Amino acid sequence: MSHLWPELLPLMMNFMFGMPLGLSAIQLLSIDLFTELAPAIALSYEEKEDRLMERPPRNQNTDKLFSK
Repeated sequence: MSHLWPELLPLMMNFMFGMPLGLSAIQLLSIDLFTELAPAIALSYEEKEDRLMERPPRNQNTDKLFSK
C-alpha cells in the first residue's frame, strides 16, 4: 500500500476538496505499468523452492536473514 499513496492522495484530495488533479488516469496507469513490470518479471523467473512449507520456522534469536 505504501507505493500507492503518492497516486491515491491527489485523487482523494480532488474528491474531498475539489482540488485539480495532478495526474490523469492514463498517466497513473502508465506509471504503474512501467514501475511494476520489472519486479513482476523477476518474480516469474524465480525458481521454486522444494518443500518450503514443510520447513520449521526460523529461530529469530539465532538464524539471520542475511550475513554481514
